[in-house]
Amino acid sequence: MVEKLGQIIHQRRIEQHFTQSELSQGICSQSMLSAIEHNRYTPNAELLIKLCQRLSIELNNLNLASNYDITDNIDYNSQLKEFCNHHKYKQLKVFLLNPKTITSIQTEEQIQAYYYYLGIALYNTGSSHLKVEQALNLSLKIKGNKSLTRLTLISLALISALDGKIQLFNKLLSDATNRINELPYSENLNIIFYLAALSYYKINDQITAFNWIEKGISFVVKHNSHYMLANYYRLLAEITNNSKQEELAEQRSFTFSELFGEKVFQNF
Repeated sequence: MVEKLGQIIHQRRIEQHFTQSELSQGICSQSMLSAIEHNRYTPNAELLIKLCQRLSIELNNLNLASNYDITDNIDYNSQLKEFCNHHKYKQLKVFLLNPKTITSIQTEEQIQAYYYYLGIALYNTGSSHLKVEQALNLSLKIKGNKSLTRLTLISLALISALDGKIQLFNKLLSDATNRINELPYSENLNIIFYLAALSYYKINDQITAFNWIEKGISFVVKHNSHYMLANYYRLLAEITNNSKQEELAEQRSFTFSELFGEKVFQNF
């Protein structure tokens, strides 16, 4: 059975020692929170964001569901994970450029992962897109981990969208998503659709962004996962909040009800 959003909220509430009354205060009624936690209602995106913010569920930054090894050194891989999961990109960049880190890399898959992480570190520390692209393209030269290849392609696609290189963006997006359902499933693949949606959102194509969100949520649910769902709903909220198009609002309700077979609670 799919672990739905209500279960995620319930689990985080218990972990952080909130009562239902404390979590719902100023956001919604306690009875509504109870209904959400028991999956009797799916909250609209605005309500979900408020609950996630109070529970310190990060919706803006991405973490991989599982990190890729860049070496056989367990301590180095643990340090990489620490930097990535806490978004310490400056430290990550220094770590990756350390000669000791570089000399510890042995296999092709480790080289592939190394250049992917270097590209991400460069991007998040304000390096030029050219340098970011160079690192990511070096990662692509290795035909190793398939999910990592797709992540690298969609990362390059996002950069191309930001730079206004729409033709290149379309090609990279196609390469990243082509026959994705035939790949061995990894939760990291849940990110692909999100970054596709984010790319279209950044270039102000909100209808297409919504369509990719819809595909992404379907992909996540199909694989009995909840990883990235909160991020999808956050982006959905931004799209609908920034758009006055009734079509998007109607599509949003349709997506919630069709995917989960539940009512969408709109008033709180």
